[in-house]
Amino acid sequence: LYGEILNKLNRPPYRAYIGVSNLYKYITDIRYCYLEAKENLSHKHFYGELGEEQNNDLSIMNENADNIKRIMIYIERGDMKNAAMLFRQVCANISKLENIEEAIKGFNTLKDIIVEKLIALKLANTEDVFKEKSELEKNLKYCKDINEIEQYIIMFFTNIILNIEQRNKAKKYQNILRIREYIQENSSDRDLSLEVVANHVGISPTYLSRLFKEEIGMPFVDYLNQTRIEKAKELLINTDILIKDIGYQCGFNTMQNFFRVFKKFTATTPGNFRQINKR
Repeated sequence: LYGEILNKLNRPPYRAYIGVSNLYKYITDIRYCYLEAKENLSHKHFYGELGEEQNNDLSIMNENADNIKRIMIYIERGDMKNAAMLFRQVCANISKLENIEEAIKGFNTLKDIIVEKLIALKLANTEDVFKEKSELEKNLKYCKDINEIEQYIIMFFTNIILNIEQRNKAKKYQNILRIREYIQENSSDRDLSLEVVANHVGISPTYLSRLFKEEIGMPFVDYLNQTRIEKAKELLINTDILIKDIGYQCGFNTMQNFFRVFKKFTATTPGNFRQINKR
């Protein structure tokens, strides 16, 4: 099939090239297929039409293809500890090569693959990645042995994931600010939900739910109800609005729900709270 396609496409003055990837089980992995095909095509273009025996020096990278994919998945999940551990394992595998030239080529290929995947998958800032890559390439010029090269490659990767962590933390902080602001402004909306807030901020409901538990310390529903109760308390103290109307204005669907949630957060009823705190 590969040959048939090339024969049909190769019509003067044009010339076609095809990159091929490994097979993956799930459709969600199609981006990895694309990256592998692109890498294979770039390699073929750089080295020319090489026979299989001439490509053996890069076989170590094929052996570590699954590990590199897992590294990207760990980074995507924010699991930098496991990403770093697996990267060190890949480096150790390359260092074990008996031929020094093969090991050097292996490390250079690893560097290029990591850079391309991080950028293609939008896991890191392009400027940060190229800055670290440039610094690494400067340091590699003065390396005297494989161990020194390995240490610089590991430092290169460590700096990249630290940059990713810092950017992720900043982004997470901005998301939390936007979430809180949106809930504060729209808590009276009885249709306000986890999905609605997630859609407004531009993140998945699953991630938003996890963000609340990890960063705010409570589930989304509890935070929303707490916000509504705080507004209800203000109205109970500063206005003469009927209690049932306050519950409605604060976003509760029923009086029973309003009383239940109010007592959960204040250990008393709205009526008692007003009587004690009314100015």
